Amino acid sequence: MKTFVIYEHPSGDIKAVKKGWSWPAFLFDGFWALYHSLSLQAVIGIILDLISFITVGFGLIGVSLVYGINGNDWLKEKLIKSGYVSKCSLQADNPDGAVWRYKAIQKEKQAKQVAQTQADGTQNAPNNDVKICPYCGEQIKKIAVVCRYCNSNLSEPHPTQPAAENTEHNAHTHPDEYKTCPYCGEDIKKAAVKCRYCNSDLPESLPTV
Repeated sequence: MKTFVIYEHPSGDIKAVKKGWSWPAFLFDGFWALYHSLSLQAVIGIILDLISFITVGFGLIGVSLVYGINGNDWLKEKLIKSGYVSKCSLQADNPDGAVWRYKAIQKEKQAKQVAQTQADGTQNAPNNDVKICPYCGEQIKKIAVVCRYCNSNLSEPHPTQPAAENTEHNAHTHPDEYKTCPYCGEDIKKAAVKCRYCNSDLPESLPTV
């Protein structure tokens, strides 16, 4: 496995460049640079190759070493100048495999974000199927005609003292929202006019918890 650096263009194009040594650049130096549109490196490499072949009959190993060491760095510089942005490094067998793996990772991230957004929307969506009992302040089904907590008949006129908006029954967490029923001693909504436990009608003013 080789290490590749992923570069992405704002247009969506993705390139992968291997880190470190480049065998193609080492073997073909100037012609490799010409293939990748590296004009300066192509001209220098081809000229040096021609001179070496004319004078000694073979290419200069020093030129090939320079291209092998710096070839991938030249490609990275070209991509950055063209507007590409470095995204990450990952392991792959070849550049195409690195690009494919990066796209797969991005798709997985997008799928997780969509799922999280949908979950958040579901949690934050108002529940239109419930209402608040005007007698004990507890949350009950919107279609209910009798409260499941205090057994009050909801078809009758509501009491003059409205019950507070329902929250989870937790007098220890929200003590200011609760009071003690003087008949059964249970914690009930502060605005309740009827106890959800003993169904007793409550006076207008009771001591709070």
